[in-house]
This record gives sequence, structure tokens and C-alpha cells, in this order.
Amino acid sequence: MTPWSPVDDLIAFIKEGQLLLMDSSGQALVNLSDRVPELYGSRVASISWSPDGTLMVIAASLPESYWDGIHVLNPLTLELTTITTEQGSNFTPTLGPPR
Repeated sequence: MTPWSPVDDLIAFIKEGQLLLMDSSGQALVNLSDRVPELYGSRVASISWSPDGTLMVIAASLPESYWDGIHVLNPLTLELTTITTEQGSNFTPTLGPPR
């Protein structure tokens, strides 16, 4: 599944392990893996948007880790927060509404 942003006409997708973002016209392609220092050289496995469209949660293997971890990315500020780095299968995370 290719995740569309729930509030903007943006689509995030993975190509050859790289996290890419573009608008609905297919223009303005941005390689987030190149712009977020922590993601450079990583391999992104899955993407999901927060319900309000402000954050993305990704499963990615960062260069210093063999295991996929779960990370939250703000695509506007390019701030990446690592949630898990434990050994195991960290695939297809999702963000729900705040409790």
C-alpha cells in the first residue's frame, strides 16, 4: 500500500529502500532519506502517516543497526525520533490518534 497523507495531496513511498515524498501531480519529488541525516544510508521498510498528517512512522534499518527499528519523522522539520531499536521484527507500524 502506498500511503497518501490524510490532509495534504502528498504521497510517501519507498524506492530501493529510500523514503520519497511527492505531491499528487507527480512533481516536487523529495528524497527524505537524503535530507534526514539519521536516514542517510538506511533501508526503509514501511511507512504510515499520523491521522492528522503531521508525522510519519517508519520501520527502517539505520546504518548503525542490523535490526529494523520504529521511528517517527516530521516531514516538515525533518526531525527523526527513534522509538525502538530492539532485536526483532519491527514492521508496519501505525500512529493512532492521541489518547
